[in-house]
Amino acid sequence: MKSWLPWIVAVAALAGAYYFFSVGQAREAELAQLRPQAEEVKRLQAELAELKQQVVPAEELARMRKDLETLPRLRGEINQLRSQGKELSGNLQAAQRAQAVQQEVLSAENAKLRNQSQQSQEALNRLAQIQSSAPACLGGLRALEVAKTLWAADNSKPPGSVPTFDEIKSYLGQPVAACAAGGDYALNAVGTPASCSVHGSAAGFPAAAPGTPPLPVPGK
Repeated sequence: MKSWLPWIVAVAALAGAYYFFSVGQAREAELAQLRPQAEEVKRLQAELAELKQQVVPAEELARMRKDLETLPRLRGEINQLRSQGKELSGNLQAAQRAQAVQQEVLSAENAKLRNQSQQSQEALNRLAQIQSSAPACLGGLRALEVAKTLWAADNSKPPGSVPTFDEIKSYLGQPVAACAAGGDYALNAVGTPASCSVHGSAAGFPAAAPGTPPLPVPGK
């Protein structure tokens, strides 16, 4: 019996060693399976900590909700402002077109006024020329009338006879100057005063008889 005791102890020791080895192997296998899970747990814990940092505070959430509540009103105000902007743009374009039309009208009126002013000035200048040349013109008409009267007396011409300039020029002391206002002289018939198409008849007598041709005067 004593000779078997060491063998029994050895076998028991080997059995215990094998048991502990098997248990160790099982634990190693279990640890190998748990390591990925532990890593996943660590990763999840890190993500949870990060998410906790990203969580919006209650005050911020309340403010954001309040801002969202005002969003429709702000959109309405923006649309209203856009509509008003379009209306103002249309009114501005209409005002610009009206201003352009008014400017054209004013330009036309100014041109018309300038033309009228120019015409008035020309008329005044013409009137001044007529008035300033009237004495000389009427003096020439009187000379023509005297020459015509002498011609009629010398040639026994009755009233109504119409002489030519060549026929009376010998009765003129000197050539009659042309009318400075551009008028045409007409000797007219005997009994009708000589006249100027601008100044009328000498000494206020009536103008030339209708149909009497004007008399060309040398030097005019």
